[in-house]
Amino acid sequence: MKKISLIAIMLLTVAIVSGAGCTKNATENAVESATGGSADVDIDNNTMKVETDEGTLEVGENVSLPSDFPSDVHVADGDILLASKTSDDAFSVTVETSKSVSEMQTEYETEFANDGWDVNTTLAFGGMVTLGGEKDNRMVTVSISESEGKTLVIITTAQTE
Repeated sequence: MKKISLIAIMLLTVAIVSGAGCTKNATENAVESATGGSADVDIDNNTMKVETDEGTLEVGENVSLPSDFPSDVHVADGDILLASKTSDDAFSVTVETSKSVSEMQTEYETEFANDGWDVNTTLAFGGMVTLGGEKDNRMVTVSISESEGKTLVIITTAQTE
């Protein structure tokens, strides 16, 4: 249920930020309706932050990395477009960078090794690369792809047990 609610919040928030022009109260009502719980929405400087009992989501132009994002998970240099955290300490971060997909793949392979991650997945197809690793009781997945002349890096990390 948490994953469905978080996905509903993400889709709703992206729709709102991309131009629906809703007010804070309308956005809160929409998120509360989608999740069946309470929500606090803050819209400022082309960025929206949504907080619910299930976690937080920040999307827009001035997104911050969650303060408790794991320090041993590399985040590429670039603009953070989306950051979310669920109540069970799962994180998702989307970064836009000017580096190429192959440069990002090399960077993440190096950083995974430096940070002690056991890389167990490497997939490359159609210009997209996905890397996966495990460490202690955690997993990390990094998906790298090109979009409109930029490279998007989607980082997901969560507990495995």
